[in-house]
Amino acid sequence: MIRLGITLTLLVFWSIQTVMAEAPAPEAAVDAWTSVRAWVDEGLIPGHGRTTPPGVDGAAVQLFWRGRLVGADEAHAAAGDVDPLAKAARGALLKALADRHIAALPEAERVEALSGLHLEVEVSGIPEPLTGPLSVLHTDIHPALDGLAVRRNDRWAMRFPSRLRARGRASTLETLRGMLLMLDVHEAQADALRRTGEVTIYRLPTTDLREAKEGRFPEHFERGRSGSLAPLDASESVIALGDRLAVALLSWYLELTPDGAEPTAFFAGTWDPNRDTWTELIATDSDIALASLALARWASERPDHARAARAMNLARIGIRHVLHAAEPNPRAVALAMVAAAVAWPETAMPTAVQKPLLQMLVQESADGGEEPTRAIATLAMALGGDTDRSTASIDTWLEYGPDAIAQTMPWSMATARALGDTRLDAQFDLLREILLRRQLDASGGPWGPEAAGAVALQRTPAAMGVASLRAAWALAAAVADVPPAERVLLRERMLMLATHLQRRTIDADTAQAWPRPDHAVDRIRLAPWDERLSISAQALALLAALDITEALTPAEASTLAPTPVPQEAPT
Repeated sequence: MIRLGITLTLLVFWSIQTVMAEAPAPEAAVDAWTSVRAWVDEGLIPGHGRTTPPGVDGAAVQLFWRGRLVGADEAHAAAGDVDPLAKAARGALLKALADRHIAALPEAERVEALSGLHLEVEVSGIPEPLTGPLSVLHTDIHPALDGLAVRRNDRWAMRFPSRLRARGRASTLETLRGMLLMLDVHEAQADALRRTGEVTIYRLPTTDLREAKEGRFPEHFERGRSGSLAPLDASESVIALGDRLAVALLSWYLELTPDGAEPTAFFAGTWDPNRDTWTELIATDSDIALASLALARWASERPDHARAARAMNLARIGIRHVLHAAEPNPRAVALAMVAAAVAWPETAMPTAVQKPLLQMLVQESADGGEEPTRAIATLAMALGGDTDRSTASIDTWLEYGPDAIAQTMPWSMATARALGDTRLDAQFDLLREILLRRQLDASGGPWGPEAAGAVALQRTPAAMGVASLRAAWALAAAVADVPPAERVLLRERMLMLATHLQRRTIDADTAQAWPRPDHAVDRIRLAPWDERLSISAQALALLAALDITEALTPAEASTLAPTPVPQEAPT
């Protein structure tokens, strides 16, 4: 009865999903999962006879102990495996038994540990050949939900989505290039070899079941899907989202006291929750300055929040760190000076500090640096009182087309508002319309409902990374800049954008699958299919949420670019 109930539940779930016909049926996936669960509990995998259910051609098995991956393996009939499910389960179990923590347990506790292992079983159907040039295959592959297979003559390379997720990767063109190299096929050769039939690239349709957080039964899992698809429908819910993003951003400031060493504190960079590792332990100065700007804005707009004082204090710590760096980075300095105008709105920076920094930014602008850096520097100069040079930048931007002006957003808009200059309004209006046209509708385009409301400047997986968060902030700032009467007409678009940010935020249920769930809750994924969590992504999401809030609840002025009042300044 239990298995029947599970199967019926999953059948109902599948009936409302867009699942390719080649993916194994839910009842076959449940049979596979329950078989492996029984084998693992007994510590014994059948060594003869086919145990793989009909309709299942491949399997990937992963075993977790106390949130940590201790055993994994995969197999597929196309690669010559006679009984893929048993082979994958056997390989995963042997690796789990060899794990040094489990192997060190007394025998009685080791048996108990086996029954306590959390299980994930992903089963696949027959690989589906893909046609078309290698460069456009991303249009046929979902980065989070599809597996990949490559055949060269009788050699195979396969990647199941669950195994890619465990490695912090996805089914992208980059992954496909690596698989081709495993078979000694260079990217330049691939299309020619595919035309001869020597090489074939496949989409691997799969069904992924993993053990529920409570109870020993399987749940259907799709990477990147949040616990709820319910849309945000009020400005109050967007304010609450911003609060959660801000509080989570505070946790990127680590205060450590190593054994026998002096206490140390720093802003961390990027963390991979799948592997519980910092891929970038210390954030760059530019990311620290961006986070400082986001925290200062939030604290100034939510002064009554219990964590506002802490946020403002960390913002000022970050600003001082950047401005006092031994080898200052122009982009970081520009960001820090903009953040300082928010963190100390009634205080002017001392001339002794401001003058050399402004000179650096002037030189950066004159040297023709990257456009975003020049735009941030221009805003910093405007806030620092150098109106002549910042006005000259507006003169230059007047010659730009929409793609070029997009690179300056939202800094150029804040500069124009700080100077009271309206000459760029036509360009800003055009850019806002372009960004609105590139906002994904409720279907989420090629990536499903998790991407609905996002701003994708291109229809490629890369466009749904940090670039989409920058575009989200640009659109939110552009809408917040229009007159209140016009904002009302764009209310639903702003709520869609906020809903995307919420769906991209790690919820408590999703975090439970990782070794340290408390480190992941309310943090923003780099992409719907990339669980890495970075300080810059969190800051961009918070800045977008603040401007969405302003667009939904019109205010008289933005706090991004206040005009500083000359008074005693911070050191």
